Amino acid sequence: MISAISDELSEIIDQSFPNAEIGEIYRLVFATFLRAGFGIQESEKVLLLKTSIPDLTTIYERILFDPFFEGVRVARKLLGALEVKVEYSDLEFVIKQLKKKIDGVDSVYVIDCFSPIEVITILTGLKKKKLNATIPNIYFVNIGGVTSYLTKQLGEFGTIKKFSELLSERFNATYNDKLSYFDRLVHASSFIHVRDFIQAVPIEKIFEKVLQLTTKYGSILLTSDHGYNVIERSNVLYVTHPSEEGTLKFSKYALYLISWR
Repeated sequence: MISAISDELSEIIDQSFPNAEIGEIYRLVFATFLRAGFGIQESEKVLLLKTSIPDLTTIYERILFDPFFEGVRVARKLLGALEVKVEYSDLEFVIKQLKKKIDGVDSVYVIDCFSPIEVITILTGLKKKKLNATIPNIYFVNIGGVTSYLTKQLGEFGTIKKFSELLSERFNATYNDKLSYFDRLVHASSFIHVRDFIQAVPIEKIFEKVLQLTTKYGSILLTSDHGYNVIERSNVLYVTHPSEEGTLKFSKYALYLISWR
């Protein structure tokens, strides 16, 4: 279900904004999920959304904020499909389920605090480059919404780097790496304004690395340890984690993406 919905959302974004570059795709996906997250309050939040998402052209805004924009309906389906399944909180179970779908990959890239927003942005960018890419139905549920919930499952001295090495070993990859920039960005203060967060995210560099690994090695497994939440305070949107509340509640979820030439 997650796989099909992600593909559908990616296709809608690509078809609705065919000339969008990866940075624009990121802002469009972010705004689409925010619209979906607001639900019945959405019509009251248009101005808040427009001031929170930077550098959207007038043409893109017209399409994005159309009441009938299909991307919102599909994003809402994805929000509903993500569930806190206890078995998905067991990393070993998740890896075994993934191995039923793929025999191996050539490279592994783990990005700390990488939400479904970023993963679907990367998915869309890869497909625009005519590469094969998919988000499997299996995902990791981080009950605590923090890195330590995952790393404790790796042993006493578990780290994100060790997580990337474990995945590399289990999927027979020849290259693995990790990026902790997102987590440091979110933890720089208790809350970071959505607009500041989007502007600080080097999504172009991240996408180029994923693209490079896919083309150089042949295939890639991209994942995270958890995402983040978007909350509203005094008519301002902030990114934070962990949190039990939010317009978007991605702190407990880490999607997987597989791409190949």
